[in-house]
Amino acid sequence: MPFPATSGILLPSDFATIHRVFSSIVAEPWFTPSDERRNQFAAEVVDAYRQGIVEFNTLSDHCWTIAWNYYGNGGVE
Repeated sequence: MPFPATSGILLPSDFATIHRVFSSIVAEPWFTPSDERRNQFAAEVVDAYRQGIVEFNTLSDHCWTIAWNYYGNGGVE
């Protein structure tokens, strides 16, 4: 079931998808070790989900691109 963007409520299944995407990307050796940057990236993943990118593979691909461009070692600080 797609995330109801207007409700603002994340169900456990929503959180599980978000967590899987976030965890798989930040585990990459190129991802920045900065806690502040990881928190910022987590917000990006949640924002993408709330905007309707709710399917795991689509969300992962979208967030992977963001992470590679902005959160990799040597990325924008």
